[in-house]
Amino acid sequence: MTIVDPYMDESTLTLLATCTKAGMELKLLTARLPADFPLEAKKWAGQYSGITLAVRKTREFHDRFIVLDGTKCWHIGCSLKDAGKKAFMMSEVEDEVNRAALLAEIGKAWDMAPLIV
Repeated sequence: MTIVDPYMDESTLTLLATCTKAGMELKLLTARLPADFPLEAKKWAGQYSGITLAVRKTREFHDRFIVLDGTKCWHIGCSLKDAGKKAFMMSEVEDEVNRAALLAEIGKAWDMAPLIV
C-alpha cells in the first residue's frame, strides 16, 4: 500500500494499524512531518513486525492518494490524520490512462524522494 498525503502525523500510523497485515509493504510519501514522526514511525514498525514501513519526503503532491497492490488508486479529499472529523470524499481513479499517469508520477516521486524512515 502506498499513501500520498502531504500532511501526516502520528495519527496516520494509528489509523494504519487497523488495516495492515503481516507481509504488507507500506510506503508513505509526504511533504511535512512533525519532528518526532521518524521516531514514532520506527516504534510503530517495531510493534507491527512483518510489515515493511518506508517514509519518504516530497513536495510533488498537493492532493492525497491511496494505492493498493500497485494498481488500484483512490483520490482522497482530506488528510488521513483528519479523516472522520468532517465529511470528506474518496473517489476511485477508474480511468486507465489517468490511473497509469498517476502511478507513474507517484513512482517517480518515490524514487527521487529522500528516505526518512
